[in-house]
Amino acid sequence: MNLIYQAVKRVEISRFTANIKNLLIKNLSHSILLSLGLLVIYVISGALTIQMIINMELDLNEIYINMVKVSIIFSTFFVIMSRNSFKADEFVFFYLNTKIKAHQIIFSRILLPFTFYFFVLVLIAVPIMVGILVKGYTVNLFYVLLLLMSFTISYFLSFTLWMVINIFTIKLTGVKEKFWLNTLIKITIIAGIIYLIDFLGTFLVGRDLPHVLAVLLLSIAITYFFVRFSLEFLTKTFMQKDAGNLSQKYTSKNLNYKNKFLLQSKLETIHFFRDQVFKEQSFFFIILLVIVICLYYYLDLVNFTMIYSVVINFGLKEIILLLPLSIGIHFRKYKEAIYTLNVGKYHYFLSRIFFIYILNCLTYFLFITISYFLTGMEVFGILETFIIIGFVTMVSTMVSFVIEITELNKIYILIFLLLVVNIFDILIKQLFNNQILVQFTYISLSVIMFLIIETIYLRRPILK
Repeated sequence: MNLIYQAVKRVEISRFTANIKNLLIKNLSHSILLSLGLLVIYVISGALTIQMIINMELDLNEIYINMVKVSIIFSTFFVIMSRNSFKADEFVFFYLNTKIKAHQIIFSRILLPFTFYFFVLVLIAVPIMVGILVKGYTVNLFYVLLLLMSFTISYFLSFTLWMVINIFTIKLTGVKEKFWLNTLIKITIIAGIIYLIDFLGTFLVGRDLPHVLAVLLLSIAITYFFVRFSLEFLTKTFMQKDAGNLSQKYTSKNLNYKNKFLLQSKLETIHFFRDQVFKEQSFFFIILLVIVICLYYYLDLVNFTMIYSVVINFGLKEIILLLPLSIGIHFRKYKEAIYTLNVGKYHYFLSRIFFIYILNCLTYFLFITISYFLTGMEVFGILETFIIIGFVTMVSTMVSFVIEITELNKIYILIFLLLVVNIFDILIKQLFNNQILVQFTYISLSVIMFLIIETIYLRRPILK
């Protein structure tokens, strides 16, 4: 137990506290404003959730089961997005030079992401519980405790599944990570677990002893497999550090463009394919489509319309937010190499922004088009959608330049961006009744963010 505490303290908490201190020292006023902004966002979203709960017909058993299913899906997203964090050099060094065991260092690594995941789920659940109480229902604290335990079990179940699947596929196919194979196997298993939750939920909910026994047995099983496969998983993960995919080589003839904007767009395309930027986006795109199709045949029209709106505003925006992050990540990583290109900042920046904006528009409208043919769901306001996509693209790009994004913090930044852009969208539409003013605000803010980036972050001597 002491080794786990030391691992958490030295590996995770020390880095986390150092980042917080650095943020508070350098940007105290910005941190306070950001905290107040997040508090306002949460209060507004919580109030909207409470209002929605009050106006709904409630089945407490169904709400409990749905929250467990949401925790399973949410934990899967967290695990997939943070899967490469174990390849960080500090974990390799710490593991090879201390007596700490594999399961202890893995636990120390996933503790902070788990805490964040748990905190977000609790924040989601609190307004729902308040709405239930306001409506006059009695909340059983025993089931609240079981729900919190289920959140914890969901995360460690999801991570343990990822470990076992990775070990299995590496034995079959070699050391290189098989992202698509791993994730497809995992999603298939998760889908089966969700179906099983539906089946067992009607039997366990309301029966205290069988429910508690099921939770305890599942906890023991997950703990056993987590410890059992930790060493092999960590070893194979370290082996994957230098086992990347081979990339296509380009000669100067392939990059012989007189137009500098075309040249920079070609270089960004090469970067996207070499760093496999599309890998996660394409996977989540397909998963969202599968979810929409399944829900269309599973739910009635009213509930499906509501869930479809959530998928568009959160799931699809998550994909749109991911691509622009690569601009700042790539710029920070290759500053010196970019300087040797001797290229103007407008050639460098405009080409990349336009390239990613086009990709985001294509992603959004491809999803909408496929969904329309499969479900008949229509989306109105095409011009407004183009403007919002531009705004979301610029927000994500701005954050990628302001904050150094790594595999260790990417998941937190994505969740933060999803909350900000969605709540801001609600606020701006509540503030202005005139759609022209709404769109003008989006365009103005996008232009301001563009000017801030090219003035502050792309100044001399980095670019001409």
